Amino acid sequence: MDTYCDAVEIANRMNQWKLTERDETAEKKLIKETYSTYIADIDLWNECPVKLHAYVSKTKRWSNTRQDYDEYFWVLVSSKKYISEKAAISRYGLRFQIEERFRQLKHGWGLHKFTSPADGLLEGHLAFTALSYSMLQLYLRRNNLQKETHKMINSLRSSEQIGRDAVIIYAENFFGTMDLDYCLLVVAGMEEGPRKKIQSLMQVQIEARRTRENSKKIE
Repeated sequence: MDTYCDAVEIANRMNQWKLTERDETAEKKLIKETYSTYIADIDLWNECPVKLHAYVSKTKRWSNTRQDYDEYFWVLVSSKKYISEKAAISRYGLRFQIEERFRQLKHGWGLHKFTSPADGLLEGHLAFTALSYSMLQLYLRRNNLQKETHKMINSLRSSEQIGRDAVIIYAENFFGTMDLDYCLLVVAGMEEGPRKKIQSLMQVQIEARRTRENSKKIE
């Protein structure tokens, strides 16, 4: 928390904010506005032996509930120096893609149950899993059961479920995919409590997607 507070305080004192995102209504009413700045070579923290670089964002967003603007800060600290604030945030966005694919690999291939640290055993487990999966796919295709493949991890590559309208649902260590229309139908039929929880999660995903898209536009 000290790192976050120090970075925000320094950014406010420097007052060198750059506009990186702005959303308005058709009537030119401000919906959301984000400014970013960069603080180089920070060495305030004794427990950190290397100099750090902080990328700070300040966002003002309209709240329909409060009928007023909310302001919040977001700080990314790195030992690597990037060419811009947006470049750092865009690189950080890769973390979510890596974590999602790692989770699918870990639980889909059964690696969460494999506890041996030996490289040979791990490689053997992966090879055996890949071989078993390939043999199963060959069996399904040979017996005209291709539709069953959509129940496997390979469904993530299915033309019906991949792309902008793909929805991945997690439940503990399991996941599944569905198209956007069916997902909305399921959410609409939920009780109020679960539906609101899903809505809040979807709002977070929308904000994350907008940040990634705006990062690409600005760069």
